[in-house]
Amino acid sequence: MNKLKILSRLGHGANDIYWFILPASLPLILKEYGLSYTAAGGFVTAFLCAIAVMSFFAGRLADRISRSALLVGGFYLASGALIVAGLSPAFPIFMIFVVLAAIGVSTYHPVIYATIDEGIAVRRGRMYARFEFSGAAGIVLLFVFNGLFSDQIGWRNIVLIASVPGLVVGTLMAFNRSSLEHRAAPAAVPVAPSGGEAEPKKSRELATHRGAGNVVLLFFASIVLRTITATAIMNFMPTFLAEGAGLDVSLGAFAAGLLFIGAMIANSFAGDLADRYGPTRVLLGASLVAGVFLPVSTFTVSVWMLPIALITLGASISAAIPAQNLMLSALSPAGKKGATFGTLMGVMTVANSLGPLVLGAMADRVGLAVTFRLAAFPVIASCAFVAAVARKGLPEGSGRRLSGSAA
Repeated sequence: MNKLKILSRLGHGANDIYWFILPASLPLILKEYGLSYTAAGGFVTAFLCAIAVMSFFAGRLADRISRSALLVGGFYLASGALIVAGLSPAFPIFMIFVVLAAIGVSTYHPVIYATIDEGIAVRRGRMYARFEFSGAAGIVLLFVFNGLFSDQIGWRNIVLIASVPGLVVGTLMAFNRSSLEHRAAPAAVPVAPSGGEAEPKKSRELATHRGAGNVVLLFFASIVLRTITATAIMNFMPTFLAEGAGLDVSLGAFAAGLLFIGAMIANSFAGDLADRYGPTRVLLGASLVAGVFLPVSTFTVSVWMLPIALITLGASISAAIPAQNLMLSALSPAGKKGATFGTLMGVMTVANSLGPLVLGAMADRVGLAVTFRLAAFPVIASCAFVAAVARKGLPEGSGRRLSGSAA
């Protein structure tokens, strides 16, 4: 296993801890500051909005400057800001440093996705799945640790401890910079028989290919519909289990961790399925299962059925991500992978940031359980957009297939 694979997986585990440290601690933060569901949703939204905006710029920077510098700097900034946030007694100061931490968090995904896409030549589906597995593993460790110790040491100390893995990974990356600088070779300029530059083929330039542009827009629409609800549900699941299902806060944190155990299970095989049968089929199947199990998880509170529902929901949400990344990679031009994945993370995180705010506002009116059930409709609707992308297919000459892997 080369260093890129090791560093990317360690980094993903540490980075995803940043993403979920606030949701994991949200029931206690909500209680300490007397926040409503709407205010709690707005708090998470502010964090995610900062990630969304900076992901867009981080992706473009990844195509122009040192990727290792972006990754190392991001980990140090995120960890340092969270340490200060955990030590800040006043909520306004806490929020300022949470937003600063979000800027550091934003650098990881667009940069590492582009590096993986250009540094791994074969079986990218498996690579993306193993990558997602490591992120889910980090989140599971966070939820287990939070469930075991939040009552004993408090949420502030949980935040401080959760900052440590990022410092370790950032240091490892600082000593292995060359492994993180994979880039696609610049495309050669075609030469016409007369000696001048030839007209580039439209199929090689998605930016000038109107049909391809429409396909990308459809694909991003499917991402918005799926993530605006799925990730909002995952953010509010600890709170729902504690307040909606009546579980103890610590037990709710343990139970919410089952979502990510499901994600780990799914990512042990989802990438191989996408490599073999094509990402479209995997993405459609995963989205449909998630749409079914969103409401199921709110109806089921028995000791046997709730874990099954949560594991299945987490597995279906996570299984969609490697397939999604494979489809986007096939739709993006060489030399612009950082910009493409930066846009992906920006779009996903905007959807994620709006999700908690909308879900929190709805929950204040109709309750968390009903809100979770209604959230199934956008997830299922996203399948129509994925199917439309599959029907339109890839631009001619892309060399990749959406419906099945090449023989």
